[in-house]
Amino acid sequence: MYPTKPTSAIPSNSLWGFRFLQPLMTAIVICISTTSHAQSYPLYDLVPLPENSQVEVNDNFTVVLQLQPQAGAVITVAQIYMTFDPEVVQVTGFSLSPASQLTTVIFPFTFDNIAGSIQMAAFSFGTPSSTFDFVEIDFLALANGTTDVEHVFTGSAATLLAYAGETITGSTNPFTIQVGDAIPEDCNGDAGGSAYTDDCGICVGGNTGQTPCTPSIQGSVAWDVDCGVRNATLTFYTPGTSNLVATYNTTIASDGNFTIENVLEGNFDLYIKADGLLSKGFANTALEPGENQLPVGALIPGDVDNAGGINIDDLTGMLSAFGASTGDPNFIPFADLNCDGAVNIDDLTGLLSNFGVDGDVPGLVVGF
Repeated sequence: MYPTKPTSAIPSNSLWGFRFLQPLMTAIVICISTTSHAQSYPLYDLVPLPENSQVEVNDNFTVVLQLQPQAGAVITVAQIYMTFDPEVVQVTGFSLSPASQLTTVIFPFTFDNIAGSIQMAAFSFGTPSSTFDFVEIDFLALANGTTDVEHVFTGSAATLLAYAGETITGSTNPFTIQVGDAIPEDCNGDAGGSAYTDDCGICVGGNTGQTPCTPSIQGSVAWDVDCGVRNATLTFYTPGTSNLVATYNTTIASDGNFTIENVLEGNFDLYIKADGLLSKGFANTALEPGENQLPVGALIPGDVDNAGGINIDDLTGMLSAFGASTGDPNFIPFADLNCDGAVNIDDLTGLLSNFGVDGDVPGLVVGF
């Protein structure tokens, strides 16, 4: 049985410090030192099994450190130095696995349940090149809590894998021991964290750096591409009243679509007013976090002076531009109702067909 009482740390952070430990190590170092260091060798990984242990207070359990070669790797020396929280767990045993192919112990198995550390080193006169269980660590769970059992790579002792005088240390993942009920993780994976999944299915808050999603509006208007883009305003009112809550400016694209981000959440009467067209209302519209569709449909043209209704002022404006085309000084774009580039009889007919019509009015009229 290998010693289990605490001893001093290995007096070197490299493979070469072993030669002062015992005559056997001296012979090993001499052998290694005669090997050329010009070549880089494939790496070996040191893998804990299991990587996560969920136990209760007073449970005894074992974690195995397994050596796994990357393609073509060979190993002759493995040195282990790891730390843990001694207030959560204690080490009760630390030994070579029966399947270990590194069987010559060159630094004794040592664990310190006050400082919370384990260390050892072993050697093989052969050239292991396969996966094998290296060491077994027996634990006793002392108190509720979590500890990561981690490798140390600096200082007077370090975890190190070697072959022919070259370091071949690959991945050396720590392992986690959870004693008692695990602290719930938030959606960001933080134990006890405050992040949460918002209504858009996104993890926000906590340590994510993300803010909750807000409603947005994706609107569509029945539109003639020849009319190009058009400025518009979307206003929010308390349902059934003329109490203005918010105003958002947007642009209707040539395909008739528009988007407004970060609008208020809740139920509102919505009114859209595009330049040169009458306003149109949508009563008691619910807006929820995420994308909200607003199919506007057709808007009535003819509001030449953009005042909200089709009346004598609009007719006067149209007549002042009658016969003008795009580029003419007296051309009025909003008088070109069909967007064909000229103010003509077709536009006048369209205006007269809606003469006297007003746009929807908050608190009074919703819908044409």
